Amino acid sequence: MNNSARIFSASLAILLFLSPIPAAAETYTGTVVRVLDGDTAEVLDASNTPHRVRLAGIDAPEKAQPFGAKSKQNLLSLVGGRQVAVDWTKTDRYGRQVGKILVEVDILADLKDGDSYGATRKQARE
Repeated sequence: MNNSARIFSASLAILLFLSPIPAAAETYTGTVVRVLDGDTAEVLDASNTPHRVRLAGIDAPEKAQPFGAKSKQNLLSLVGGRQVAVDWTKTDRYGRQVGKILVEVDILADLKDGDSYGATRKQARE
């Protein structure tokens, strides 16, 4: 092996060693029992263990900031009291799991509640 090949091999080995390895996501199901603010909720899992979950990629205003209460209310309306799946990959400096909160949505029921109900009934008869 010539000198260039050794340098290339060593560089590749160092690069692979230093490259971040994506963390495997962990998933569990539970019920949202509390919404703390616009980007954090508390989920009670099947063994009644509470988990604080910070939504990844969301930077909502804090409670005391402008629109903080509205932001909290929006998250509460989406997940409050609902059965959810939590898909998280890391823990932040406050001990919260950072990830996604997944909610099952019944699209047909949502359409019936809104203006699309008449259209869906008509289409069902055709």
